[in-house]
Amino acid sequence: ARLQLPPECILIRETPPSTRAEALARPDSTALDLSHRSLGDVLGEALARVLPKLPEIGELLAAGNRWSDDALTPLLDSCIKIGPKLKTLDLSANDLDDASARKLAEVLSHEKCGIVSLGLADADLDDAELAPILEQCAKSKTLKVLDVAGNGLGGATDTNGASALAVMRTTSEATTKAHDKKAHHTKNSIGDSKGWAQSKRSFLDARPELKKKVAQSKVLGGVAVGLELLTKNGCGCLELIACLGASSSLTHVDLSWNRIGEKDGAVFAALLSQNTTLENVAMGFNSLGDVGLQHLATCLSTNKTLKRLDVRYNGGGPRCASVFASHLRKNTSLTELVLDGNPLGAEGLRAFSRAAGEITSSLKLRDCLYDV
Repeated sequence: ARLQLPPECILIRETPPSTRAEALARPDSTALDLSHRSLGDVLGEALARVLPKLPEIGELLAAGNRWSDDALTPLLDSCIKIGPKLKTLDLSANDLDDASARKLAEVLSHEKCGIVSLGLADADLDDAELAPILEQCAKSKTLKVLDVAGNGLGGATDTNGASALAVMRTTSEATTKAHDKKAHHTKNSIGDSKGWAQSKRSFLDARPELKKKVAQSKVLGGVAVGLELLTKNGCGCLELIACLGASSSLTHVDLSWNRIGEKDGAVFAALLSQNTTLENVAMGFNSLGDVGLQHLATCLSTNKTLKRLDVRYNGGGPRCASVFASHLRKNTSLTELVLDGNPLGAEGLRAFSRAAGEITSSLKLRDCLYDV
């Protein structure tokens, strides 16, 4: 089987390296790194046939190979055969549609799944396709790292501040070239995804166990009409909120370059105020705006586990800086707050200066000295 693959296929090791850099540096690595090779579906299907024959695959790094469902579905079937030895799976920058999304959900739900890190950045996944994946992520006992950056999550449609950058990026990159043309994006039509997420409300209504876990986790900070509030306020991230609220293992989440808006920010704040597992949350290049960031800042006074929060380029102004400064005074666990590219202006920077003696976190404030 080794002769049928490129030479970076690997020697045997009992456990995978702790980081990707370590994996690539050591000759005894269990990583199969085929990232950004544009292999296409034909070679992808060939890989799927031989993958179960390779010994001790600990990491499958397959980002940027122009794979569609034709290659991804059999490849994910092979991942099930590998079993608990597979710890890292990176399928970023490929075109995951309904069939491969279902199959990935099946991989995550398998009793022998041992995946610790899952990469799905720029994978052309919409809310409906992500729904089954996130449902299984919430149930996983091993998954710690989830990267869903650049997938258009959320309902923000404005073009102010950071969202303008996101709109420019998503319209110029091939990862979203067919995103708005899918059948289930059409109004009053859900196409092939009707069995997964007919609406934000039906997503949890169809999953009573997950709905109960979300309610028990007080994902909305004890608000009794939590699910009603999400729907009425127009939160575009219900599936994601449900996943993070129910998960007991996730520690690192990358939500950058999505469409997470002001109303989503209020719900994320309620989630983080109660969460006890997340340590690193990246939400840069979204559309939170000044109000959304103010909501998010309030969670820092109660959250005791979050170590790094990245909200760069979200259109936050001087008011959010004042709220962050106020709540950071009460926080001793956060080690780094990234606010790069938010127009905080002189007033916002003065708010941090006044609180400097009481803040223990490292602040990143690059390109913030301007007003909008």
